[in-house]
This record gives sequence, structure tokens and C-alpha cells, in this order.
Amino acid sequence: MATHAIGDRAVQTVLDAYELAFDGDLAAIAAAAPRIEHASLLSADLIARMAATGVVACIQPSFALSDAGQLTPALGPARAGLAYPWTALAASGVPMLAGTDYPIEVLDPLPSLARLARGRSDRTGFGTAGSAPERARLPIEVAFALMSDPDAGQTVLTADPRTAGPGELDLIEVLGTAPAPF
Repeated sequence: MATHAIGDRAVQTVLDAYELAFDGDLAAIAAAAPRIEHASLLSADLIARMAATGVVACIQPSFALSDAGQLTPALGPARAGLAYPWTALAASGVPMLAGTDYPIEVLDPLPSLARLARGRSDRTGFGTAGSAPERARLPIEVAFALMSDPDAGQTVLTADPRTAGPGELDLIEVLGTAPAPF
């Protein structure tokens, strides 16, 4: 079960719904491992609640960088400080995985990995002015694990996932099995 919820009110509503659906049985929620896609604006209370229930946060590292210039004007300084709290999620024990949110952001995982670990991407064609806040950065080992979790399932890539038919899969070049030093 996966539900898109970006803001704190939406995340609170989804957590309420998960608890209602599982009759408040936290062990059953944790066993089912329902996901919240994005979970981008979270208070400390919501992070603690996600940790207590075992609800998975599926984050998109690119958003912390591509949204950086819009956060304060859109949310105000106090609420903008709640955006993209990846370090707090990881520290609290919330189960996490990372995605690209293609086609909204780039499909190539390397820029997302660089944005999650360094707060920026220096690859030609993928740079975004500025940098992500420290709260949206994770150690490279953690970032790499979130982006390569075999338990998260398998994604098959095609030239255009919306139009490719059976047998039209592209080849994926393996760049290596260990992250490059940053």
C-alpha cells in the first residue's frame, strides 16, 4: 500500500487512515510496511509517529534541491524548516527508500544519489542552482543503501515506460557495484 502525501496535514491524514485500516494494531502496520510517497514536510511528532508505526517513507532526493528556492516564499521560514527532514527520518528509525519520481525529475539515479549525499549534483545537464539544506543530506553509505535496497522491488527501465511494449526493454549499463567516492 502506497499513498502520496507531501505536506504535514496530508501525512497526518494518511497515518490516521493506516491506523484505522489496521485497527490501531501497530505490529500489523509494521508488518504490512505501507508507504508514504514523498513525506516531504514533517514535524518531529509525525516523524516519531512514522517510526512507531513502521510506515515507510519513500523520498525523492532531487526535490530538496529543485524546490529549494520556492520553500520559504511558499511556506514561510518556520514551515520551510520542516521540509525534507531526511536526517531526522533516518535518525528516528523510520524505514526509508529513495526514488527519482520520474518523469517529474531525472530518471538517472546518479544525480539523485549526489543530491542526497552532497546536496547538489555536478553532472552535466543535471545541475540545479543552489544546494539542498543539511537536513536533506545523508552519509553516502546510507544514501546508497536507500537507493539500492533489493527489498524495495525491481524496476524495469524502458525508453519510454508509458509506451514500450513487451520485448522492447533497453539495456542498462552497470557502472559498478560500489559507490564512487564523493
